[in-house]
Amino acid sequence: MMAGFGFSALGDFLLMFSGDDEGYFIAGLVAFLIAHLCYIGGFISQIMQNRPWNFHWGQLAFSTLIVVYGAEFFIINRESFGALMFPVFIYCIAITLMGVTAVMRDRYRNGNGYFRVVIGALFFIISDSLLATAKFITPFEGSGLLILATYFFAQYMIATGCMADSQLELKQRS
Repeated sequence: MMAGFGFSALGDFLLMFSGDDEGYFIAGLVAFLIAHLCYIGGFISQIMQNRPWNFHWGQLAFSTLIVVYGAEFFIINRESFGALMFPVFIYCIAITLMGVTAVMRDRYRNGNGYFRVVIGALFFIISDSLLATAKFITPFEGSGLLILATYFFAQYMIATGCMADSQLELKQRS
C-alpha cells in the first residue's frame, strides 16, 4: 500500500508539469497505473489473508456496478481518447479492478476501515473520471479543483482505512 501512495505522489508531481506536454501526462498516467496495481495487490493480499468467503450479495452487486460503470465510461467515450485509446483502456481496467478488490475485502473484520477504503476507491474512480472528462471529452469550469478535491479525499480515505486495518491487526497480535 505504501508503494501505491508513493507512485500516486509521483503521478501528482508529473501531472503538475503536464500542461501542454503529453510526455508528462503519459508519465503521470503510468505512475498512477502502477499505484493502482499496488493498491490491487494490497487489497488482494488482504482478501487472501482474511479469506472472507462469506461474501454478501451486496458486495457482489456493488462490484458488478463498478465493472459496468468502468466499461460503459470507456465504451461511450472511446472515440474521444484518440491516440491514447489503448493506454486509457488499460488504465480503466486497472482502476475498475482496484474498485472491485476494495469492495471484495472482508467487511466484517473491521467495518470502519473497510468502508473508508471503499469510499476512497470510489472517489478515486470519480476523480479519474472527472480528469478523463476534462482532458479528453469536454473541459469544464472548476474541473481542476473538483478533480483535486475528489482525489485528495480518496487518498485520505484509503490511507485512514488502511491505518484502521493495521491498528486492528496490531491489537489482535498483542
